[in-house]
Amino acid sequence: MPAVDYELLRSEDAWRGRHMALRRETYRMPDGEQFGPVSVIEYRDWANALALTPDGQAVLVRQFRAGSNTVEDGEGAIEVTMRRELEEETGYGGGRLTYLGHLSPNSATNTNRVHSFLMQDVTPVAEQHTDEGELIEVVLGSGHARGDAVSRPCAVRPPRSPYRR
Repeated sequence: MPAVDYELLRSEDAWRGRHMALRRETYRMPDGEQFGPVSVIEYRDWANALALTPDGQAVLVRQFRAGSNTVEDGEGAIEVTMRRELEEETGYGGGRLTYLGHLSPNSATNTNRVHSFLMQDVTPVAEQHTDEGELIEVVLGSGHARGDAVSRPCAVRPPRSPYRR
């Protein structure tokens, strides 16, 4: 099996925004050849959850938003982010939080990880507090009334989003 040793020769910002950055990177591969530039998208880590009420309904959202469920500076544990985001976006909170693990949304080009949780026995605890640019409708779904809640999309962008061309 070939060695996975490589050397980063250059990394430069092509663009940097509030929630992400695009970099161009060039590498020296184990055989001495240069590879690149390649595009790398730098994001903060994200969090998502399957949140269930005490009677087993899934707390789902239909939404338009320009941001993401990212870990805020100084926020600490990813569990804090998940609880904050669920309460802000849906008004639901409390309950038991189980960390399911993390993965890379696209390890070839992205720097972040997405952390997934199961939140059980969540209940309404506050009013929704959406961020600027977020439009969120909370929908409760169950396997009986709305199809399989796990396999249904939870975040839906409208077809004519201003962020699509």
